[in-house]
Amino acid sequence: MQRSLYTATCGMLVSDAVVQTVANNLANVNTTAFKKDRVAIKAYPQKDVYRIKDKPFFAPPVGLFPQYIGKLSTGAAVDEVATDFTRGPMKVTDNKLDFYIDGDSFFLVRDRNGKIYFTRDGRFKLGPSGVLLTRDGLMVMGLTPPAFTTQGNVVADSSGKLARNAKPISLSNLKNFSVAEDGTINGSFPNGMVIMIVKVNPKYLKKIGKNLYTWAGPKSQFSFDKEARLIQGAVELSNVNAVEEMTRMIQSFRMFEINQKVITTTDAMNDKIINASKPTA
Repeated sequence: MQRSLYTATCGMLVSDAVVQTVANNLANVNTTAFKKDRVAIKAYPQKDVYRIKDKPFFAPPVGLFPQYIGKLSTGAAVDEVATDFTRGPMKVTDNKLDFYIDGDSFFLVRDRNGKIYFTRDGRFKLGPSGVLLTRDGLMVMGLTPPAFTTQGNVVADSSGKLARNAKPISLSNLKNFSVAEDGTINGSFPNGMVIMIVKVNPKYLKKIGKNLYTWAGPKSQFSFDKEARLIQGAVELSNVNAVEEMTRMIQSFRMFEINQKVITTTDAMNDKIINASKPTA
């Protein structure tokens, strides 16, 4: 394959991946607590180019060397699609079941099979039995007394094992409840539970959709984040900037068109060479 065709094709594939990622970001510009993605691009290994048929030059003490021309790039490819965990702006809703984490930590939620997930989407609801749930029905986990919510206190590990006093939060016996900034739930019949906010290295989080993340790193333990503030009656908005994403979209389309032009130009040159080499009648 001609090098120009190969390099241009690689560039078109990269541009297509960027367009798809940007389109997904724009589709979620109004999704609560959504985190935008970014495409990391890597270059294929460069090659050293020499003039092999020219008279070599002498480079003591090694010996004779062919004439060095320079480096040749062999194209680009998508390295990874990484999530940008920059905190989104806060929006006040005055809904008692909405929560905003003023910090870089995550809520810990669990499905009915015992698998744990992480999320920053604090739009919760009450289930039929009064259990605090995410919008998709996952149970929001909390700590029962004594909570021992000191900084660095381990409350879960990557295998899904939770602390003994970690349980789904039930608000069935609470009236006119409120939640303090440290996550403590107060009400007419206080149960003393604390909403579980955990410190997680976002480098190892894998986005699975619906604002949920799973742990994709080495075996680890997750600790309670005492320094984070929990604000009731507010939610975190998406960190997507629509203008910035539209600019990236236009740039990607232009790069795609440039590489497409390279392919059509190379094809036209090949056609001329082939026709020029045909014997005349």
